[in-house]
Amino acid sequence: MKSLILALVVLAAPATAENVKIFVVQKDGGVIVKPGNGDVREAALILGDKNPPPGATGIVIERSKPARWTDLSDEDVHRKYGGVGDPVTELFPEEDTPTEPIEVFPEAQDSSPGIAPRAGNWIGKVVLQEVSADCPAGIAEGVAGPLAALDGSPVPGTIDASFSPEKIYPSLSWTRESANSWRSTTEMGQGPALITVQFAIQIMSPERISSKQLASIGGSLFGDCKSRMEVDLLWQE
Repeated sequence: MKSLILALVVLAAPATAENVKIFVVQKDGGVIVKPGNGDVREAALILGDKNPPPGATGIVIERSKPARWTDLSDEDVHRKYGGVGDPVTELFPEEDTPTEPIEVFPEAQDSSPGIAPRAGNWIGKVVLQEVSADCPAGIAEGVAGPLAALDGSPVPGTIDASFSPEKIYPSLSWTRESANSWRSTTEMGQGPALITVQFAIQIMSPERISSKQLASIGGSLFGDCKSRMEVDLLWQE
C-alpha cells in the first residue's frame, strides 16, 4: 500500500518547471486552453512517458482517445481541430474537492458484533483493479506494478484479535464506522493535480480482511479519472 500511495504522491507533486498547457477538444470544433498547474516532467509521468517529446509543452485531451503531446501553439492546435479565431482560455478552479464522499463500502454500516482476526501470518490477494476510461494510460500502468507486488506478499504490521488499521497503515488517519469497519480519506496536490483517495477496511471473518481504495485522480485535468483497487488480506496457517 505504501508504494501505491507513493506513486500517487509523485503524480500530484507541485510544479517546479515550465507548466504544461491542456488543450480540451470540443465537440463543435476547436479547443479550450487550460493552463495546467503541473510541469512537463510531471505530466510525462501521468501519461506513462519517461520523457516528454522534445519541444512539447501541451497535452491534447479528446474524449475516448489517448491523451497526446503537442508542440503547436494555442492558435495552431485550435485550428487543427476545426476551430475558428482565437481559442478560449479557461483557468482551472483553485479547488476541485468532491462535494460528496465516495462510496467505497456501502455495506460498512453494520450492526454485527466485532470480529476478532486470527493472529499469525497474513498475505495480500488482489481482488480488483479498475481504471476508468477517462484516465490516461500512464495511470493504469503506474498502479499495476505496485499492486501486482502486493499479490501474495506478506502484510506488514501486526494483525491479531486487537486489530485496528493503524497497525498496518500507520500513515493514514482512520475513523471507525462500525464494529468491523474503518474509513480514511486523504488529499494530495491541488487544482488540476488534486488526488483524493478514500480507503476502507472491513473485517469480513477471522481469516479475511477486505481493503479497498478509490482514488479520484488528476482533479479537473483528466475529467472523471478514477482508480479502484481491492485487496483481500488473508490469514495463513
